[in-house]
Parts: sequence; structure tokens; C-alpha cells
Amino acid sequence: MAVGKAPELPHVVLDAEDRVLDVSPSAPAPFPSLLGKRVHDGFPETGALYAPYYERARRTGEVVEFTQYSDGHVTLMKAVPTRRVLIVSWELIGFIDVMTIESLRDSIDAVLDALSKNEEVLHRERARFIKRNCRRRLTGTSDFYVVDAGDRLVQVSDGLRETMTPFLGNSLWECFPRADEIFGGHFDEARESECEVEFKTFYAGAAMRLRVVPAGESLTVYPERLVEVNVRTLGTLTESLQRIEAALADPTSEQPDPPARASLRALP
Repeated sequence: MAVGKAPELPHVVLDAEDRVLDVSPSAPAPFPSLLGKRVHDGFPETGALYAPYYERARRTGEVVEFTQYSDGHVTLMKAVPTRRVLIVSWELIGFIDVMTIESLRDSIDAVLDALSKNEEVLHRERARFIKRNCRRRLTGTSDFYVVDAGDRLVQVSDGLRETMTPFLGNSLWECFPRADEIFGGHFDEARESECEVEFKTFYAGAAMRLRVVPAGESLTVYPERLVEVNVRTLGTLTESLQRIEAALADPTSEQPDPPARASLRALP
């Protein structure tokens, strides 16, 4: 039986100034648009992570392989020097899944396992790129949506119109994967107790606080995003996870000061 040829890994060809001379057909955006430009221009916040390895390959004349984390993805990189150009290829070996706490924890473990194969890279990036800023977008509690007795979305406030209007008339649980297992019990509690229920949780990349107000079988839900996961670098990921942990533990969640840095495995 004939054995099929392994698919070609995406790659780019760089000149001595890291300008892109050629792009493989399998390379995703924005690489094709970078032809003639410095490859780092397409990744202004993380491009500098890769430059030292390219320089090492050119200086030593040897193939340099390394594992790198950027924008929520872990890639196995290979820089192959020739007399005049550098051929850089890569393979995706892990990514951060921010849908739920469980998927976030599991994917972080997988990413750390992948990165542990090259501890030098991990320590270098942590030392250079730990940042104290985390994207935090607060949605005012005046934003709300209303669901009927069947948890179908029947009304949204102006602030949520852009993101939720397409789902009007549909079951909330069909529109937002795995939301039922996270929010459903609290919705049931509000209906059964006929009292307002407030809770904090993590969903779709953010720590959230929700206030659920019953009116008969209908519910008005006021969502507030407290802290979002920032997967740009290991530093921003670490910082945002610490803030998420603090937000979920803090009974007030009033924009807490950044806690001391801790492990990426800090979330309960």
C-alpha cells in the first residue's frame, strides 16, 4: 500500500533583515500580506520573542529548534539557515481553551507540558515578558437580557444588542455551548425561590458576575464581565489568571489590586 506524503508544514523564507521573501501556501494570515516586509511587523507585541533564535541560527549556521508560546498557542519552531536566507517552519502543538474553568485548566496543563520540553524558553519568556497589565472590560450592570420559561432569549438591552440580538427567540443553551451546566442551576434557583440570585463564575474567557431577577417564570439577567483571560504571552496569561482567581474569590470584585504572582495552576 502506498504511503501518502506528509503534509508540508507552513513556513516562510527570510532575508538577513528578517524580511519575508517567500511564503508557503499553507501559511495562514497575516503571512501572505507580509511579503517584502519584516516578519516581526505582523506581530508587534510578540515578534521579538523569535528574533534571538533566528540570530542564533544565522550566527552558528546550525538548525535551531525551539518551543514558543504566543497569543494562546504553543508552536514547535524550526529555523534552518542557508547561505543567504533563513527558512522558518512551525507546527502547532497546543492552545489555550478559555470556554470554561475546566477547559482552561486542562489546556494550561497541556501547554505547560509542551513548554516543559524546553524550560530555557519558558524561563526566558517569563523573565522578559511578565506584564502588569491585563485587559479588563467592565460591562455595566445596566446591561441585561431576558429569558422566558423555556430559557429562550426574548429581550436584550442596547448594550448587548450587537452580540445577542442574533439569538433572539432561541434557547440560550443552544446559542452558548456549555452555558447550561454553568448557569442553569442558578436560573432554577431564582425561579424556585422567587428571589434574586447573584453569583460569580467563569465562562468564555472571563470571570463574570451575574444577577438573576425572577418575574414569574421569566428571568432578567444582568451580566458583568470582571476580568478577561489575556493569552498574548505567558506573562499576560499568568497576570490575568491571577486577577481572575482574585475576582472569583473576592466577595465584592471591585477591581482588586493585582495579587502577588503565583502559579499558572492557581485557579481552583
